[in-house]
Amino acid sequence: VNGAGKATTFRMLINDLKPTSGKIIINGKDINKMQRDLEIGFCPQFDWLINNLTVIETLLLFARLKGLKWSETSQICCDMIEVFGLEIYQTKKIQNL
Repeated sequence: VNGAGKATTFRMLINDLKPTSGKIIINGKDINKMQRDLEIGFCPQFDWLINNLTVIETLLLFARLKGLKWSETSQICCDMIEVFGLEIYQTKKIQNL
């Protein structure tokens, strides 16, 4: 339904927009008092992958978008590649997987 407030509600749920009145409680916690992005994730309906990036470039991009410091991003992404056994895929482009 257009104009029903879905996007506005979502923005309030991810703490991107403050409600003009009232509060939002999730699991007994007021989300306005929660540290931003720690307990709420987002899974888009459609792929947000960039086909011409490699697996490691994609991980680096999303780590930076999540707010990780550049100094720690590379090591964390390399660790995740190793943990999930993706070493053979890390330099392959997303479009070729």
